[in-house]
Amino acid sequence: MIFTKNDIDVTKKIEDSNKFAITVRHELVITKDQNKANFSVKINKDAENDIAIVKELKDPADIFKFSFKNLVRDIDNRLKKQKIPFSYTTKNGESLNKSFNGYVLSQFISYYNIKRDKRYSYAHKIGNLIEYTYSQQASEFIVNRSRKNC
Repeated sequence: MIFTKNDIDVTKKIEDSNKFAITVRHELVITKDQNKANFSVKINKDAENDIAIVKELKDPADIFKFSFKNLVRDIDNRLKKQKIPFSYTTKNGESLNKSFNGYVLSQFISYYNIKRDKRYSYAHKIGNLIEYTYSQQASEFIVNRSRKNC
């Protein structure tokens, strides 16, 4: 497959055309048992093609278990259990003592760029649709921020 990729790269340069494309996914497993290997490789830091060694595969559904709605519910429950009074000021300057809600979560997400932080959110991309799920760390981060602002 590596040779095929190189052939395509060379042909693309010669033909000066973008009328063909191929998507190839490789899964390589490093093993010490040569009998289980299809081919041998060596790691070279000066190599042209980069690779990453993955020590453990993790399912995003296990780490980012909260939908937006469930994250609101979890944060609100935590604030109530820890008896952290929650209030916020609207754009009009009006101070509201309410429970944690979706509007407030949206403001946190926007202000702290939570969707861009890999610890706190995971983007599920299906075509042009992007849905986010959130981690337990995101919930803890927001509760801790709320506690500091009391």
